[in-house]
Amino acid sequence: MNLENIETKYDKGVFEVKGDFIDQNLYDIEKQFNLLIDTCEEIMISLWEVDYIDSEGLSLMTRVYERAMEQGKVLFFSGCKRIKVNTLFKKGKLHFVFKDDIN
Repeated sequence: MNLENIETKYDKGVFEVKGDFIDQNLYDIEKQFNLLIDTCEEIMISLWEVDYIDSEGLSLMTRVYERAMEQGKVLFFSGCKRIKVNTLFKKGKLHFVFKDDIN
């Protein structure tokens, strides 16, 4: 799916996000994440190609993670070695959900 400043793709169990993860894109992205949570047992969300995440994007990631946990799903984020993403997730106390190590 192509939205303004962002592209998403689901392939072989990995949901890839490319571009800016910002407020004006979040409604459609949240719908996609919720569909994945409803239909998949394990979800990997790749942020390797994300250029920027704002505070609303971080809030969305928190909601998605909490919803997945409530439904007993496994959810991981990949791409934490990107400095901007890494720092933001540490501030939001979400760094523990990364598949790759950021400690």
